[in-house]
Amino acid sequence: MTVVFFAFTFTTDRTIKMIGLGMAVAVVVDALLVRTVLVPALMHALGRTNWRLPANLDSWLPRLSLEDSDEPNGAGEDAPADSDELRPVAKA
Repeated sequence: MTVVFFAFTFTTDRTIKMIGLGMAVAVVVDALLVRTVLVPALMHALGRTNWRLPANLDSWLPRLSLEDSDEPNGAGEDAPADSDELRPVAKA
């Protein structure tokens, strides 16, 4: 994608040259700086808060169960439904 945008700089139209160069630089900065440095650093800084689901969004999303359980959230009888701890799933 960067090569295609950079190829726009070889046209005769000055506007297309500026747009092509700007897009090429933006893609490179996004791929090399944002996705490899900033996002992992932000996720590390946020810690467990990074994986929290807001309560108002939780009420909009459907309840899905990936296990064979009668509970709507997939929790068994020994685990409370509102537990914040991660539990390993038993292999069948």
